[in-house]
Amino acid sequence: MEFLGWYTTGDQPNDEDLNIHRQICQINESPILLKLNPQAKHSDLPVTMYESVIDLVEGEATMLFVELHYTLATEEAERIGVDHVARMSSNEAGESSLATEEAERIGVDHVARMSSNEAGESSLVAEHLTAQHSAIKMLHSRVRLVLQYVRAVQAGELPRSHEILREAYSLSHRLPVMVTDRFRQDFYNQCNDVGLMTYLGTITKGCNDINQFVNKFNILYDRQGMGRRMRGLFF
Repeated sequence: MEFLGWYTTGDQPNDEDLNIHRQICQINESPILLKLNPQAKHSDLPVTMYESVIDLVEGEATMLFVELHYTLATEEAERIGVDHVARMSSNEAGESSLATEEAERIGVDHVARMSSNEAGESSLVAEHLTAQHSAIKMLHSRVRLVLQYVRAVQAGELPRSHEILREAYSLSHRLPVMVTDRFRQDFYNQCNDVGLMTYLGTITKGCNDINQFVNKFNILYDRQGMGRRMRGLFF
């Protein structure tokens, strides 16, 4: 594992960040600073990355921060897992939702362990399932934390924060609703696609087994026929 940089919270880099960054430069010559702004109001990702450069300011060499542009790379299995759990959790409540997600987590974990024991081509499947399991587990913990907070507010155990409740309400309405006709149609289409892929895989495996059986039968038949012909030459 390679050390790339460090992170902190806040809006713009300040003198304290610069002092810490100078100390980090003793470990890495060009570390990266990741700045997370928890008070951001826009919908973009509140994360900014900076690199340090040395420039002349009033005739003196001064370290400055320069903003870096970045892109997020998400694995397909992780994206599908997060999207699936988000849709499932939009209409679930109470312990039933947590039990369902826990069952999914156990199922994915079981399949990942089974796939990890396979050789060759199965290793890639295990890697994708492991990434999907991690994404589901992370989302499950975040949803459970929000649910616990809402229950604590309803029970009077925590003070009511209208800002947090508005954010939770806005987050819940971003998720697709499971009771709509569009969701049912998309869900059935997805189930049909998965069933079709499974069916095609079963047919392919069956064809391969039949092909191997025919090859073995032909080899055995040729050997038996040659044996009869050889016996006919001597008797």
